Amino acid sequence: MLVGILIIGNEVLDGLTLDTNSNWLARRLIPLGAKIKTRITVRDELNAISWAIHQLMGGGCDVIFVSGGLGPTHDDMTLQGLAQALDVELELNPQALAIVERQYQWLHERGLVDTPEITDPRKKMAKLPEGTIPLDNRVGGAPGVLVERKNRLIIALPGVPAEFKAIYETEVEQLLLKKHSRSYSEVVIEREVKDESMIAPLIDQLMTQFPNLWVKSLPPAYGTSNKIRFWFSLSSDEEGSETLRKIINRAIETFDELLKSTNPGK
Repeated sequence: MLVGILIIGNEVLDGLTLDTNSNWLARRLIPLGAKIKTRITVRDELNAISWAIHQLMGGGCDVIFVSGGLGPTHDDMTLQGLAQALDVELELNPQALAIVERQYQWLHERGLVDTPEITDPRKKMAKLPEGTIPLDNRVGGAPGVLVERKNRLIIALPGVPAEFKAIYETEVEQLLLKKHSRSYSEVVIEREVKDESMIAPLIDQLMTQFPNLWVKSLPPAYGTSNKIRFWFSLSSDEEGSETLRKIINRAIETFDELLKSTNPGK
């Protein structure tokens, strides 16, 4: 399952907001057997959003996640950009409107908004591209959006992390589990290494010896420490998580032996 992620927002590119959604999402998707193929960040501009969706659709991604730009303000252009990319019109979606109405009543009852009235900016959040399906949002006001084109899923979620996570967990994850799921295991270790440049051939040798194993070195800044973290991860359609963990442990033992050959006495 190849995944593309699109992050939308001037505030992200200008350094005002840190994108935590893509990091959180990747940590949820990898255990399902997904591989993050690419991530794009664009400004709140209609043509940029449409271009980025086209790029991801043409880039071999099975699932495309879009984060941000679903709100009521003028700079929230994701729905329009998605419609442009799909070459369809926006239309008022009755299910999406019901979600918006319910949520603003809920927000009003809690004193979070002054009125539950569905103003034009609020109604804007219920105008979805033709042929798309709203995803329920019980944390904020904007519904998520789901569309399938040629066996490719496009999933647009609000950029607010609490809303992004809630919709993914309640509406999206089970859908992806039905589509594709693999066993997954990972271990992070820390080892002292004198010469980081000697590590690359050892990792290549290890990954050749253990098929489907992925080893990533996470070195500190130069001069700060001789200790390097290594991330071991493994996924499989056939083996369970416990079996994968045992394989990783054997790989770590082999890795330690290889390290000793380059660092005698360690």
